[in-house]
Amino acid sequence: MLTATIIKATRMLAKRLLFAVLGEGGTRQAHAHGFYHALLRRTGRFGLNEPAATQELLAALAGQAGTLLDAGVNIGRYSWFMARHRRAGVPLYGFDPNADASALARRNLAGLPDITLLPIGLAARDKEATLAVPQDATGNPISGLGFILGGTPPPTGSVTHAITLKSLDGLISDGTVRLAPPVLLKMDIEGYEPAALAGMAAFLARHRPWIFFECEPQHLKRAGYDWPDLFTPLHALGYLILADAGGRFICVREPIDGTVNYFALMPETMPPLPSLAPFLTR
Repeated sequence: MLTATIIKATRMLAKRLLFAVLGEGGTRQAHAHGFYHALLRRTGRFGLNEPAATQELLAALAGQAGTLLDAGVNIGRYSWFMARHRRAGVPLYGFDPNADASALARRNLAGLPDITLLPIGLAARDKEATLAVPQDATGNPISGLGFILGGTPPPTGSVTHAITLKSLDGLISDGTVRLAPPVLLKMDIEGYEPAALAGMAAFLARHRPWIFFECEPQHLKRAGYDWPDLFTPLHALGYLILADAGGRFICVREPIDGTVNYFALMPETMPPLPSLAPFLTR
């Protein structure tokens, strides 16, 4: 928790310094050209705002994976983290339909090999859609909070983009994504996770990937879903859903207040970590 607090404070300090020196317009340009994130990388603060146990498990899974998938790359923090813990030659595919975020991700991940960033979002089927992206007080797009509009007007203070959505099963079928097991899938797509799951049924049945996913009930409801639309399909496949509860993992049947990110793992494919020992024989 202390590390997360330090990272958050460092990011805020960097933003305030840029704003004080460059002003609103300059801050927007610094953000767009990646100077802010370059500063974080160079100071060792381009990290994850996750508890230590979660980072340990995510790193262990990335280190054993044969393929990494990042649905909702945004600016590339999780891709950067997973890529730095993978074995040599393991490919990482990232998906994000937000062109601005993808441009930043490309800069942040430059120099890391075997990374393919695709300018699309994952969904139940191939289609076109509209992405709404809020802006902060200095006019910077808050790309991590961009969400797909479901027929409602975009919120005040947001910008919209026409985007392309595709099913993961289709991308695998046409050879765009080539898998080597085991597969680690990270999924954070602002409430569209159930739609993405529906579009990867064949992939889930065949590969039983390790999954690290966001479950934010408010975001799910905004997209027309609820948390059972995410938990129920995973439980039906035999997954255990684990939450980091103060440094130890617990098995949950529904979301926990205050917890946003979860792991979905099969007992027979869990890495032999002490924190997972209670679930290895279930």
